[in-house]
Amino acid sequence: MAEIRCPITREVIQTAQYFNNNESRFLTEFEEIKVLGEGSFGVVVSSKNRIDKKTYAVKKVKIGQFPDFDYNRVIREVEIMALLDHDNIVQYHMAWLEPDLVGISFDVSDDVSDDDDESGAPVSCADSPCLYILLEQCDGKRMDEDRIFSEKDCWSIFEDIVRGLIYIHGLQIMHGDLSPGNVFHHGGVWKIGDFGIACYLDGQDHMIHEDDKFGLYKAPDEMLAAAVDIYSAGMLLFAMLLQTRPITEMERTKEIEALKNARIKMLPDDWDDFPHRRLVLQLVTDIPDERPSLEAVLGTVQDAYILL
Repeated sequence: MAEIRCPITREVIQTAQYFNNNESRFLTEFEEIKVLGEGSFGVVVSSKNRIDKKTYAVKKVKIGQFPDFDYNRVIREVEIMALLDHDNIVQYHMAWLEPDLVGISFDVSDDVSDDDDESGAPVSCADSPCLYILLEQCDGKRMDEDRIFSEKDCWSIFEDIVRGLIYIHGLQIMHGDLSPGNVFHHGGVWKIGDFGIACYLDGQDHMIHEDDKFGLYKAPDEMLAAAVDIYSAGMLLFAMLLQTRPITEMERTKEIEALKNARIKMLPDDWDDFPHRRLVLQLVTDIPDERPSLEAVLGTVQDAYILL
């Protein structure tokens, strides 16, 4: 149906939009605004719904763009997000498939956004069906911003992360990719997002996929377990606490790598006056069974507030 009209006034209230002779739900129902992020999966765009006028984040995942593309893994992300409903988790709304990737896109060969496409003019990836995931759009702040955190900020953000992890682990779900770029601010709280490599802890898989082991904030573990996220949370806390004083991105990365790779892990010398910061060492031990439970961590965080 090309047009939907009000039966009384006969006014056109929606006009179907087409691309490559296929009706596009995305182009029909949403007006694109700007790129929010991009990666090997595709692109995330800020998009305004033409009916409710709210702005959402739409994640476009290109299907089959690489020879080793795993469709079941992409669908697992959607299935997992559909289960989640918590203040400290980015809210999922719905998902759908279309024959084409339309709207704002980027050149896969260059892996960069195409500024010429930010007008929202339809652009298609040839022979590339697309999964569209509709998500809550956060207010723009992310943990990976170049900024100075107060001590109170660090513990407040960390508490939100811990509460989000307690919730998903209670559902037997492991995030697996906690990093500053996947923690967002919205409505006065911090939220965990991007469940692209999340998995079920009670599923058939027990080993971490080889491609998922590498990253500055990732645990050195081999087995799927809640302890993997606990390690990454410790690295996030360490990164935030480093930013309580002026520090360059390069200096911060070197400090994180030094802690990650050290056989005997130690904190910076000038942290001696902050005993509660020693929680970092408990979280990032290389022995998974020695990492504290998140419930115990939450108690330590609340004790840290008393010392501030």
